[in-house]
Amino acid sequence: MSASSPDKITRLIVACCLLSVSVANAETFSSVTTGTVNANTVNANTLSVDGGGASLDVGSSAASLLVEDQVGIGNNGITVSPTQTLITGGTGDTSDLPDDDDIDAESTTLTIDGDGVDFDSVDDDASLDMGDHTISKLGDGTELDDAVNLGQLQQSAADEAAARTAADAALASDNADNADAIAAETLRAGAAENVNADAIAAETLRAVNAENVNADAIAAETLRAGAAESDNADAIAAETLRAVNAENVNADAIAAET
Repeated sequence: MSASSPDKITRLIVACCLLSVSVANAETFSSVTTGTVNANTVNANTLSVDGGGASLDVGSSAASLLVEDQVGIGNNGITVSPTQTLITGGTGDTSDLPDDDDIDAESTTLTIDGDGVDFDSVDDDASLDMGDHTISKLGDGTELDDAVNLGQLQQSAADEAAARTAADAALASDNADNADAIAAETLRAGAAENVNADAIAAETLRAVNAENVNADAIAAETLRAGAAESDNADAIAAETLRAVNAENVNADAIAAET
């Protein structure tokens, strides 16, 4: 993210607004115009640094421009140290106020150091308003709570589309395989049905033939029984005739004997 360096922020804010700086002797001025001022403390209504290449040098120690916040328990402003620059704004920390005071703390701090810029606020809903400006050269987010850039977003959309296309193709292939399996099973069932129909027809024919064989056997047996019955009738008739003849012979013999 593009941002001004701590040195630029120091020259811009401290040079224009600083009310308390380190200089040589404690003196009060309503207006001072000079090339160089060295004093321990300077109290002035207005302190300006003009001219090309002008600077306000406070040495190697920290310099602060702080204004008491509206609830009187904190300071808003800028603090510049050899390692970082802190810019703080808001009402400050209201934890020391009486319990019946309903003022909510609203404090936000920007810390600029060698690791970058840290944004911190006591308000969970605090936001960084870019005023419709873009954030340039934002790196790829790597953690779950990192922001993503447009390139990552477009790549994610492309990956999702590719994955969806692959899934659709796999589903279509599965459907085709299922259709082939259903067709093969239908063909197998049709063939099995034909085999069953042929087996049923053959069994029916066999049963009909067996029934015909049984009918022929019954007819033959009936014929044989009829012939046997005729033979028996003939035998009975012959035996009856023989008996009658024997009886007649006996009668004749008796008559002749008499």
